[in-house]
Amino acid sequence: MTIPALPQGTLVCEQFLRQALIDVLPTPIGLPVALERQGRRSIAFRAHQVDGVEVVIKLTRGRNSYPAEQWVHHEYARAQVPVPQIVYYSASLPGIGCPCLVMTMIDGVPLFDAVATNIGLYGEVGELLGKMHTVALPAARFGLGGFLPSATEWHHSWSAFVTALHAHPASGEYLRRHGLWPNCTGDLALLSAKISEHHFRCILNHGDFGPDHILVRAGQIAGVIDPGECFAGPPEYDLAHIALYISECQLQQVLNRYPGQLNLEMIHVYAAVIALHKAARAHRVSNTTRANSFAVMARHHCLLIN
Repeated sequence: MTIPALPQGTLVCEQFLRQALIDVLPTPIGLPVALERQGRRSIAFRAHQVDGVEVVIKLTRGRNSYPAEQWVHHEYARAQVPVPQIVYYSASLPGIGCPCLVMTMIDGVPLFDAVATNIGLYGEVGELLGKMHTVALPAARFGLGGFLPSATEWHHSWSAFVTALHAHPASGEYLRRHGLWPNCTGDLALLSAKISEHHFRCILNHGDFGPDHILVRAGQIAGVIDPGECFAGPPEYDLAHIALYISECQLQQVLNRYPGQLNLEMIHVYAAVIALHKAARAHRVSNTTRANSFAVMARHHCLLIN
């Protein structure tokens, strides 16, 4: 059986991948090696070690975020945040030739799939995010976009990083040109001004803190996964990200249990910027339903800015 191609056309046979890992893992994995998910530049597989432990095997042909992800997992664990245990990392897996990260699998379902009426879960999310935001950043931080010495995407101002991360305000201008937000010029100027004026305590952001990356088991949060988009920035960003996927009532429960100081207005600012970017990206690949949905979200959050 041939596993789907890695980006850039590299085919990986499951037996070949298993053999490559047998040579480097402390505990070998058995068959089958099953495809878990595939993105534009990365692919993930699921397998069991011979001792019964289930693991996730991640490979990438894009930006190698695995060193940062490895560091974040270690720091989250120290902060008592439930995360997978890193089993193995290589910048170039022998026989495969691309970065590889192997970690244990957390048993649970995404918050998306958990019981939506369990409002207590969202309070737990607030407490959990508070723990995540206690992680101390390394002293030698290189700009607001990177916090490891190996970081390559450095920025000298927060607004410059937001521009690079979310193509702001270009995403909004794109939506205006294509009729998804005809009268957005004033809103885009307001968002830019708010971001430039935002003074904040710099913390470690998960960077993609959504319900699909929060796992639930037996009515409780079982773990947080996939911090590969992590960066140094304001705590409001992580809250803005999850705000796009949960109701206002659920968000209020998160905020009620979050232990740190927050600028509530900036949550709406960053939610609007994130939504604009997602809307523009969706429209470029002709996903008009998703594009319209995020454009509506962006307008909604702009209305909540003073």
